[in-house]
Amino acid sequence: MKKSDSKSHPKSYTAYGCLVEGMAVCEGYSKAFQYLCDLSSFKDKVECHSVSGVTSGPHMWNVVAMEDGYNYLVDVTNCDEGTVRETLSGAAGIAAG
Repeated sequence: MKKSDSKSHPKSYTAYGCLVEGMAVCEGYSKAFQYLCDLSSFKDKVECHSVSGVTSGPHMWNVVAMEDGYNYLVDVTNCDEGTVRETLSGAAGIAAG
């Protein structure tokens, strides 16, 4: 997956751009992850939500509520080409959708 020059590519903000065209910004990654979660066999046991906010600028990521009672913050953008950082972090509580 290439992130470079993705902002100028309109489909980079969509799951399609991420999964089919291989270009995405954080919104495209988040929507693709949400789409794959929605298609998965664990969808009745796990809730996945796309959320947006501001980090060093506007950003989008996912919150996954697991059966263990923890909510996991999933930022697939952190696994982009050339970067390897923590993708999951957990916290007890309830995710509101």
